[in-house]
Amino acid sequence: MKIFSRVKDLKYAARFRGISISHDLMPSPRQRERVKEVRLKAIEELQEEQQSASGSRGQMLVNRKVIVVGQRTANPKAIKIVRD
Repeated sequence: MKIFSRVKDLKYAARFRGISISHDLMPSPRQRERVKEVRLKAIEELQEEQQSASGSRGQMLVNRKVIVVGQRTANPKAIKIVRD
């Protein structure tokens, strides 16, 4: 905590007026790689579903969006959302 209080004091020093300070809250490289894998797998499944649906029943393709939730957990999941 002492470090952050000193950083806060630096923020108000004239010498450091144009500098912004932020915490590193981004996921680790391993977590980012896992999120990419989950997203790509979900997109591939969507494409397979759309190909099988359009080939067998002749239905119109649905516009969908893939969102990955739980990016900072050990097991992120992909959610498929239908766009309007």
